[in-house]
Amino acid sequence: MTTDVAFVESDATMRDVARLLIEKSISAAPVLEAGKPVGMISEGDLAAANELRRKERAQWWLAQLAEGEPLDEKFLAAAWSDNRCVRELMSHPVIAVAETAEVEEIARLMEAHKIKRVLVCDDGRMVGIVTRADIVRAIAAELEAPFRTPPVTEQGRVVAAD
Repeated sequence: MTTDVAFVESDATMRDVARLLIEKSISAAPVLEAGKPVGMISEGDLAAANELRRKERAQWWLAQLAEGEPLDEKFLAAAWSDNRCVRELMSHPVIAVAETAEVEEIARLMEAHKIKRVLVCDDGRMVGIVTRADIVRAIAAELEAPFRTPPVTEQGRVVAAD
């Protein structure tokens, strides 16, 4: 689990998110509102937003050709803007686990929800994030752990673990 989690507020812009992802070399960030997680914004969400902008521009040209009337200024501003709010683009609801969650439970959640990261929360507040890389590291550490022979008494009986 990573505890020093980079995040964005829900009113951040696409440009703000892109800058954060690049600066931190991460592929996604939790979205917070009043200190509580409300979604996740990823590179995929930004790419999809770009595709949406391309489609909106194409619709604008079609509207111009078909009707000859200009489209609403607010629509045009939104179509050409990189300042759309994260709240409009983020994936939600948040998939989260408690700090006590086992690796297997987190892996099952990721598979079931087709996601790459899970937030770790305590009383509704984000305390960390677990990514697929964290899962792989945990499995690798478990596989590399040396086999431990349990302690044995002089009579050859295994000593119970504490």
